[in-house]
Amino acid sequence: MRIYPPLMIPGEVGCTAHPSGIGRHPGNFKALIFTLLLRAEFSINVRSPKLEKHQSIRGQGVFPMELEESKEKALLFWFNTYGTSISLGIVNSLSSLWSDHLPSLLNCLHTDNNTRITASNALSSYEDLLSHFIKASVKDEIIASLSVEKAAAGNGLEIAKFLAVLLNEFRISKPDVITESVAVMHRDGHDVPLREILNAFDEEENDWWSVMIKRSDAEVRMCNPQCATPRRSSLSVEEFSGMSVGRSSFVTPCGPNRRRNNSINLSLHTVARCDGSPLLEAINSPKVRELRREREIRTLRRQLNEIEDQLMNSELQVSESRNKIESLVGEIAKKNERIRDLESNGKLSQRSQAELEAKVVLLTKHLEGYQYQCHSQKERLAAYKLNVEGLEEKQMDLSEQLETKSSSIAALERELRDVKDEAVKSLQQMRILDNERNTLMRLLEEERQAATSEREQYQRAISEWRKRLEAETANAMSIYSNEMGKNALLQQEIREKTEQLEKTRILYDSDKRSYENTIEEIKRRLQDKYDGAMKSLAEAEAKLSHQESRHKSFVLEHEAVVQQLESVHLAEIIQRDTKISAACTRIEELEAIMIDRERSILEQRKDLANITMEKDAAELKLRSIQIVLDKKEDQLHEATVMIEKLKEDLESIASKYNDTNRSLEIVQAECLELKSTVSRKGVEISEHVKDLKSLSEEHNEALDELRQTKQCLEEERKLLKCQESEARAIIEGLKEKELSEGTCEQQREEKKALEREDLLGLLKKFEKLEVKSLSEIDTPVDTHLHSSWLAAYLFTFFQNSEHLENEEELQFSAIRTQHGKLNEIFTAYIIYNTIYVIYNSSNN
Repeated sequence: MRIYPPLMIPGEVGCTAHPSGIGRHPGNFKALIFTLLLRAEFSINVRSPKLEKHQSIRGQGVFPMELEESKEKALLFWFNTYGTSISLGIVNSLSSLWSDHLPSLLNCLHTDNNTRITASNALSSYEDLLSHFIKASVKDEIIASLSVEKAAAGNGLEIAKFLAVLLNEFRISKPDVITESVAVMHRDGHDVPLREILNAFDEEENDWWSVMIKRSDAEVRMCNPQCATPRRSSLSVEEFSGMSVGRSSFVTPCGPNRRRNNSINLSLHTVARCDGSPLLEAINSPKVRELRREREIRTLRRQLNEIEDQLMNSELQVSESRNKIESLVGEIAKKNERIRDLESNGKLSQRSQAELEAKVVLLTKHLEGYQYQCHSQKERLAAYKLNVEGLEEKQMDLSEQLETKSSSIAALERELRDVKDEAVKSLQQMRILDNERNTLMRLLEEERQAATSEREQYQRAISEWRKRLEAETANAMSIYSNEMGKNALLQQEIREKTEQLEKTRILYDSDKRSYENTIEEIKRRLQDKYDGAMKSLAEAEAKLSHQESRHKSFVLEHEAVVQQLESVHLAEIIQRDTKISAACTRIEELEAIMIDRERSILEQRKDLANITMEKDAAELKLRSIQIVLDKKEDQLHEATVMIEKLKEDLESIASKYNDTNRSLEIVQAECLELKSTVSRKGVEISEHVKDLKSLSEEHNEALDELRQTKQCLEEERKLLKCQESEARAIIEGLKEKELSEGTCEQQREEKKALEREDLLGLLKKFEKLEVKSLSEIDTPVDTHLHSSWLAAYLFTFFQNSEHLENEEELQFSAIRTQHGKLNEIFTAYIIYNTIYVIYNSSNN
């Protein structure tokens, strides 16, 4: 492989540069191509064959990709300065920014609000950032270089990639957020690394993130030039990144490892050009301006599309409103035609009304003539009327009294029926209460039987326990007399428990007796109240029978008087009726005419009401259209003018209708005068009604007595319910006691199971000890079988501790005599301990 000479960089001492940007030596161009290829391969950290050969020639290896310290500090410093502006805590590493800083900055991009937002985990935070970058149409090359999983795992370089892309988004969308912190960054010397990171985005490289990679000294020496050309004075110094050579003047590029060395010179030029920090040049670079213009164009296009959609919707609404207006105009025309028809009908009705008024005038004149004739006849009949009116008044009074009495009798009969129904209901309720009492008594008897059975069981158990205790104490006394005191204490505890059981039984008997006494007292009270209610009902029936007898006598006397009066005044009534019938026929004719007029007026009123309803509906529709189409009032102006004309026409019709109503009111006033004469007679009738109020008062008193009896019965029912609830509570308490005793028995069984396990362990220990003792005593093999027999005996004794057979005791004593005193004492001690444990467990 041919080795190219070192690259001569322009701007270095002792290096010349051609005006076109290429060195004078013929090998400079080849060296330039070679270094560009080398930088591209190194930036993505791929071990290509060319790179490995080049490194083998120079004696260097592949360097690991680590984040440069200055870039890391600059990014961390900028994010911490933003965090302090929204009262966030200072973070010491890039891997800790995901919780508060990144969500808050993403919220600032979305909503322009500088508020604190926290993320649940690092993976979701970086996924939100990546989704925002995709929505913001970030380049595919940049998105492809990001890895959410590595960043969430804490890889510093991947986190720096996300932070750099986020900073670039702020540079494009919200440069003010960065410019606020430029002075602080310049003061602490963090503006140059940030400028280098942001310039990498402008140069459109696939390996833009290589700017942030840490370079070793060997790599720097590998790329250091051996000769250089003098610096160009006419062109400004710019940092070269990637393979981009589309510049106004070609500059010999340098690798990423030389950017750090040349950052001081670059910062001097940028500060001089931007009058401040070099970071401002990166914020306001031409590439960023183009991106901002593109994003503004996109937003404007989006807004333009939305406005076009709104225009289309408004045009559709305008067309719909025009169609509605046209339909309303058609409806208004139809209503105008109908109003004209109604006006013509109104004129016809006015004409017919005028004709009817003329007829009424003629009829009034005829009525005046008849009134003069009637007046003369009335003077003649005045003397007769005085007598007849008195008799008629008496007759009316008597008939009204009869009617009122009959109605009162019917009401009393109804009340009697109601009272009887209530009595039947009360009897039914008493029967229900008796049934409930019987059920309660049955329940009490069942509980009593259960209590007696339980008591018998307890007594049997106590007797059995006593027998067992006596047997066990006899065996214990035969073995050790010193343990008698303990057995005596256990017997005292058993006696105390038996005394407690007897006390509970006595309390149960006393409670049962008290409940039986209370139930008997309640029955006696209910019987007394029932007897009182039956007595009051008998008295009310007696009063009703007396009133019925009085009423019958009064009716007979009234019928006799009426027959006499009818025979005397029958002839006079016939003459008067003939005269009155003639006048009534005439009045009926006039009333028929008035009814016809009223019918015609009612029809006109209905038509006008329909017109007003239709008018109101049209006004409501017009109001709703005006609310929706406020901006289009010019188009509806003509329709509103038409509506105002219609309103004027309707007002004229309403005025005509009011005139007709006035004429009708005059006619109605005349009818009211005729009705006033009838009302006077009604007043006279009302005076006679007062006499019947006394009877109604007596009736009300009887009702009050019945209500009082009902209240007493309800109070007794409440008392019964309370006593029933108390009895049920006592029964539930007894059941709970039974349940608690069941739970105690379960606990005892659990204790017995545990003690069985302990006893099995003791048996195993006993077998081991017995084997040792037998080996020491040198007993025969046949006698060694007693250990297994003893273990089986103790196990069966624990399972069935209530029965202890005599044969097993004899076998045990026979075998025990074969072994010496040592084995006797040992086995007796173990048996005593096991019996003592079993006894305690059974008592507990």
